[in-house]
Amino acid sequence: MNTCIKVVFILLFCTSPLFGKNKIDGVWHASFTVMGQAMLLDLTVKSGGKEVAISNPEMEVAPQIPGGNVVFKKNKLSFNVAFIGLEFKGTFFPKGDSIVGVMNQSGITWDVKFFRTIQKKNKVNRPQTPKEPFPYETQEVSFQNPKDNVQIFGTFTYPINKNSNYPIVFLASGSGPQDRNCTILGHQSFLLIADQFARAGIATFRFDDRGAGESKANFSLAALSDFVSDLTTSINYFAQDEQLKGHPFGLLGHSEGGMHIMEAYKQTKEQIDFLVFMAACGVSGKDVLVQQQYEMPLAEGLNEEIALWNKTLFQGLSERVLAESDLVKCAFNIEAFLKEMYAKAPKGAISEAMNEETFVANNAAFLNNQWGRQFLAFNPTEYLKTIEVPLIALFGSKDIQVNPIINSEAFRSALSSSQLKRAQITVLPQLNHLFQQCNTCNFKEYGDLEETMSPLVFEQLIPFILKQ
Repeated sequence: MNTCIKVVFILLFCTSPLFGKNKIDGVWHASFTVMGQAMLLDLTVKSGGKEVAISNPEMEVAPQIPGGNVVFKKNKLSFNVAFIGLEFKGTFFPKGDSIVGVMNQSGITWDVKFFRTIQKKNKVNRPQTPKEPFPYETQEVSFQNPKDNVQIFGTFTYPINKNSNYPIVFLASGSGPQDRNCTILGHQSFLLIADQFARAGIATFRFDDRGAGESKANFSLAALSDFVSDLTTSINYFAQDEQLKGHPFGLLGHSEGGMHIMEAYKQTKEQIDFLVFMAACGVSGKDVLVQQQYEMPLAEGLNEEIALWNKTLFQGLSERVLAESDLVKCAFNIEAFLKEMYAKAPKGAISEAMNEETFVANNAAFLNNQWGRQFLAFNPTEYLKTIEVPLIALFGSKDIQVNPIINSEAFRSALSSSQLKRAQITVLPQLNHLFQQCNTCNFKEYGDLEETMSPLVFEQLIPFILKQ
């Protein structure tokens, strides 16, 4: 599951050169990599350091984002952008013609160096990203979900030997708007899975989430049930292809995608021959979220007080959302709760650049919607005990988003003795939520790691699928 952190990647604006009579005035250019994302950023300074604005030079035409609380004194420059919780503190070097400092957002910090000259974008190394030529076939596919007329766009990847009865695996991604490749911080895990599976004789279908990739649908209006509907529609579409009759069908879900494949398995009338769970929830969505919001601050090096405050925050949000189905009434309850939590926040729990209004605005609507209610209330136990096909469930021992011990044990507890004979439940050592071999194993490291997915994953999945 992907955590909803509003990182600096939303700076989608540009600027043009501007120079004033003061030494620091003008447009400054920076190139940096944060959480594996290479970025360019421009900083415009006016009125001798009294006004600043940030912008993205990669956009063609857009207004600048003004900075607040600007202080420039004795060559020290600081400012913030409150609505995204961004802070900058740095030093102006007149002789070196640079501004060097540190940016901070949502507890994530990175070094930034601004120069007068245009900067080139950094290159991020992703050695596992598949490269041509490919020893398999790909086909772009599009069809309509008849439930609400949403168009689904995806890629069918299959072995060159069309006459073989190869298995077909449908991929379901985790939380957040993911394209068909499941692109996260420069990694494309579903593209890698499709590549590795096809090389082993396994076909896959991966598709864009609503509002991502080629999809024209509105992600913010989509419920968990809509993602399930798109998955079942995909299964039905391929099942109607006469050339694919008799091919084994399997479902693979990562994180929240595990919920999608549980519900799709229950709903579809087509035969599903096996299920693959990767970092999937074995306990309710609410329990996973609350535990996650306790573990993540600790993994970032924050103290127990902050972790407990964060746990209480999401516990309270979840309880209020589940207790009140009326969106307006729930919003009123949530706003009061968030103001209370803001006042109680221990030092370091909230960015200094984020005021109460911004804190409330950033958190009020996260769960108070149809998706949030369905996610929080989802109970995997009710689904797991009905599964009648072989399944494999993999977890990373260092996963701080879906606790591997709690959720793997929940899988084992939910399955009967006869089901367990057809199940393979494994916790892989030293792997994080994205199944990367990790070092610090916190959220910040996802993009810094060059590995997209550990080979250990494919050593487990490919033999399991091929024997079904």
